[in-house]
Amino acid sequence: MHNRSFANKVLPIILLLVVAVLVDITLSWTRPGIASGLGVFQSPLVSPPSPFNSPLPAPISPPLPSEAAQKALTYIAQYEGIPTEVLVIVADVPTEYPALGQRFQVVTLMDNRPEGQVYKLLVDLSGGRVEEDISALLAAEAEARQARYGNLEPALSERLQTLRDDDVVPVAVWVAAQPGRTLAEQQEIAFAALATKHPAVRAALERSGKPMDVDDPELAQRIEAEYVALLTAEMQVRVAPVVGELERRGFTVTTYDGMPSFTAVLPKWMIVRLSQRDDVGAIYLIEAEEQPALDSAVPTSLAPTVWDRGYDGSGVTIAILEHGNVDPNNNFLNLSPNSRAADNGVQDHTTRVASDAASFHDTYKGIAPGATILSAGENGQQDDVVAALQWALDQGANVVNFSAVFEEDNDMHWLDRSFDYWARTRFKAVVVAAGNSGGSIGSPGKGWNVITVGASDDNNTVSWVDDQMWASSAYINPVSPHNNREKPEVVAVGANVTAVGVNNVPRTRSGTSHATPQVSGLAALLINRDSDLNHWPEATRAIIMASATHNIEGPSIIVRNQGDLRDGAGAINADLADRVAQHRGSITGPCYVSCWWGESITNSNFPVGTDLERIFYATQGDLIRTAIAWWSHADTPGNNYSFGQLDTDLDLRVRDPDGQYVLGASSLSFDNNYEMVQFSAPQTGQYRIVVHKNRADEYSNYLGIAFVRIHLPYRSYLLLVMRNYP
Repeated sequence: MHNRSFANKVLPIILLLVVAVLVDITLSWTRPGIASGLGVFQSPLVSPPSPFNSPLPAPISPPLPSEAAQKALTYIAQYEGIPTEVLVIVADVPTEYPALGQRFQVVTLMDNRPEGQVYKLLVDLSGGRVEEDISALLAAEAEARQARYGNLEPALSERLQTLRDDDVVPVAVWVAAQPGRTLAEQQEIAFAALATKHPAVRAALERSGKPMDVDDPELAQRIEAEYVALLTAEMQVRVAPVVGELERRGFTVTTYDGMPSFTAVLPKWMIVRLSQRDDVGAIYLIEAEEQPALDSAVPTSLAPTVWDRGYDGSGVTIAILEHGNVDPNNNFLNLSPNSRAADNGVQDHTTRVASDAASFHDTYKGIAPGATILSAGENGQQDDVVAALQWALDQGANVVNFSAVFEEDNDMHWLDRSFDYWARTRFKAVVVAAGNSGGSIGSPGKGWNVITVGASDDNNTVSWVDDQMWASSAYINPVSPHNNREKPEVVAVGANVTAVGVNNVPRTRSGTSHATPQVSGLAALLINRDSDLNHWPEATRAIIMASATHNIEGPSIIVRNQGDLRDGAGAINADLADRVAQHRGSITGPCYVSCWWGESITNSNFPVGTDLERIFYATQGDLIRTAIAWWSHADTPGNNYSFGQLDTDLDLRVRDPDGQYVLGASSLSFDNNYEMVQFSAPQTGQYRIVVHKNRADEYSNYLGIAFVRIHLPYRSYLLLVMRNYP
């Protein structure tokens, strides 16, 4: 999208092509069993270091452990019979459970021995009591919050204090699930019904746990439609009693087929009445209005390399969800004949966002120039945004892009929850802007199940060495029970991006609005590469994060307890993401090249306290990046959503060929539904990705795993461009 000189454009591409050829040769040399004349891979370009030296930055000396962490360490050593010298303090941060009025120190300990476990504890800062049962504490916090606010979002509760009984405000109501009827449980019921009808569904469920994960695209589409119909019917039954009462009283209600929530403008007295119903899970205030994530590249993301391999997003539909419509007369977009009209008509911002994702203009090309654009217009109000999101998914959108924000604060709101719900319900990639506050991330970017995108500045050059964060990109994290959520997941170029707007006029603007559709375009490229990823957005998210090797500032991956990280896992690298998407890993055999896995996980096939392992091969000195991603609960009961509770907690570690845990290759956060690690392989052989289920206050989930292996000579190219990678 940037217009650069011939030399700036062509020379880096030539370099990339040379590197790509060398990498392909290297891949054949490094796979065991293939004769090469070099034995175990010896790069003809760069000799392997001897003795081995890690190319990663030297670790920062950790602060001295707190008194509470020392107490937790002594506690575990005593009760588990573990020598204190093998216990490593991984997390040591304070947090508050505000409804309980208690402050704790969050402590994670890791037993560094081959069969060692991870221990997550809270230490009461007032009395020194050590708490191991995190689920019980979260339940107590939710109960205390319920006692204080009832079913009202705190912001709504405070607003009601200022209103007379007949004063009205716009609200969203989430209807609680009865026991056995939550979203995940209803998905299981729907899957079982589909399995009785389609033999292919039975095979798909046995293989991966998703009924639409079949080889025949037409059958997959039909199965998905039947699944949506089953789920929609169940949710209509769920909301009917509450909606019925309001309609009998003469109120106008907006419902969303398939989602157990509705919106209405209600007086204070009616809101209070609803809050007293047992079947009302939560009531949110939704009066905030939409703000475009706009302040006023493609070569930087390495997307042209993917196009050269024959993948440009063809056959994939990207929905542009905005207050405004894409210009239907744009000559450089593959536009769907369907559109949802916005109340403000065609907008330049909307059209440029679509161009960022999928323009095939010769100069200002988008990331996925072959993709189809679906214009899902809305009126700038939260209730209509959700209606437009549902419409886009009903029209068959494979990826949804939302380049706007609402509440720019540190709390989660109804819009976060709604986007989370639809992403999990439909198994689709939803990509949203972090916002341009330069501080707190806006909603729905605080959602668990969306890919939140910040903005970088590439200074109009292809080279990565002069890139920096765009100053206004939002990055301050949402609140969470244990004070370690991290958003955004990734960044892309958002400063001075030129894209084709209304009447085919190129304009240059800045904002996370323009970074977000580049990630949506990348998701389209990955689905074009492997159609299985259309139904595995968990894996798509893991792939995009694991492959984001373009570090802008700070740690080269998301590292816990280092404050609010501005660039997440890094800026996107389409070339590397495509290499991962080419190979779906085996459950039993190792991956010899970058690959991905998609797994159905339940408390039966993957119980709490056990490990799930996947195998990969690496040679000494390879740079390894691994990411995992899964879903939030996205429903009630069991999820005090306004406080941001995550119902499944997975940890990530890696074992070396000798069965030892790789030093530094662990990611053990409490409050994220992803984890990632990066390290240099200390020896040649088979490694194991170890996913540990630490907690699951829900029965089932889905897990995406991405493994990235970067080795010479590709790593030599990265040495030229990566920050913090000497």
